[in-house]
Amino acid sequence: MVERSKVRSAKSNAAESAVSAVSAESKARQIPAASTGTAVGPTTDPSTAGAGGCLLRVAWLIGAPVALLTLAALIVRDSAGPLDIYSALYGGTVLAALGLRYVDIVRFNGLTTSGEPATLADYRRYVLRFCAFALALWLAVTMLF
Repeated sequence: MVERSKVRSAKSNAAESAVSAVSAESKARQIPAASTGTAVGPTTDPSTAGAGGCLLRVAWLIGAPVALLTLAALIVRDSAGPLDIYSALYGGTVLAALGLRYVDIVRFNGLTTSGEPATLADYRRYVLRFCAFALALWLAVTMLF
């Protein structure tokens, strides 16, 4: 009977130390939020993000602007008015780029251009700048051509 109680106590201590180790690890893997300095959520180290994280960064950083420029050229060439299929694809591309950047920051520990972990404040700046660029380009190609 005494041995069972010792075994249960040892199992309990092992479980508590495992939980505290996991808790400490998850706290270390969180990124700071915009202005409060609190954590946004669990992320992975950029060096271990793998191919998915790399493809995600390439998609929002290079793929989205290239897609917007390509769709802008198609709007100029084949436009049937300001609200045609290319404009709809253009808008979808803008939304996709914003979603990809958000996932990059929250799940894959996205970085700023200076190499620091990106925060939600960085995401808000990205949204404003990217939307301003996308809107200016779309207005230029639909109104001028």
